[in-house]
Amino acid sequence: MTSGIQFTTEQLFHVEQFNRALDATSDPTQLRDLAKQLLKAWQTQKAATTWIMHQQLQGSTNAWAMAQSLQNDQADPNVA
Repeated sequence: MTSGIQFTTEQLFHVEQFNRALDATSDPTQLRDLAKQLLKAWQTQKAATTWIMHQQLQGSTNAWAMAQSLQNDQADPNVA
């Protein structure tokens, strides 16, 4: 992969497992079912990645807002 992301051994195993299943299947119905499974897994992974990125961004935004609030409190002599 060009993005620097590496597959784990387990992920490589699953890729090979699906490759072999696809190579061994000549029945169009079975191929269609495998394709649907792969599509669902791909979209689930995309949704999970988006959710994680959102959570990290939200956490960063909250941390930044708290730091700003603390900085403002320290600068204001009227804040106890």
